[in-house]
Amino acid sequence: DGDSIIDAIDRKFNRHLELTPELCRFFGLFVADGYASNNKNSSVYITSNEKDTNNIRLSESQFQLFGECKVSVSKYQERKAFDVSINSKRHVNLFRDLFYTKDAEKQLPSWYMSIPLNLQKELLRGLFMGDGHFCENRGIKVSIFVTTSNVLAEQVKNLLINNNTIFNFRVVKKGGNRKNQYRFEITGTDILNKEIVEL
Repeated sequence: DGDSIIDAIDRKFNRHLELTPELCRFFGLFVADGYASNNKNSSVYITSNEKDTNNIRLSESQFQLFGECKVSVSKYQERKAFDVSINSKRHVNLFRDLFYTKDAEKQLPSWYMSIPLNLQKELLRGLFMGDGHFCENRGIKVSIFVTTSNVLAEQVKNLLINNNTIFNFRVVKKGGNRKNQYRFEITGTDILNKEIVEL
């Protein structure tokens, strides 16, 4: 459960963390837009468009909770994006253990379904903050999420079903050597700004 998850992190890093809605949202955002690089720089970072100020602020505040390393914010001029990062081999190992499969595909941690429903919703919200968007056409609201990870796609299905959320799902087959895309559409709610509701 949530307590045992945080206890394990506490023991490894000598930091007290609470599994808050903000931290779960940050975990979801990392799965969507983050990377844990085990090259010589050993950095964990999240890249966000410069317009996504909520994502940048969330990344900076939650990275600070892990302590022991400086949180850096750097801008890509040509990409109109910001990297929020920390440099630490131990943290790289933690994030890779939590958020990657053995085949280096992104995934939610193994405990994602054992936490309370309100925190499961925040995992979803973080995912949509990174790889999702909201649109409204002729008064119909739709939240859309796309991933190329089949493992993550199954996890998102489980979370939506567990939270009684009706959704449409389809596989978009890409040409050449490109990976398939797994596309979710949720009609009637804006996941980025509101609670996920039973439809």
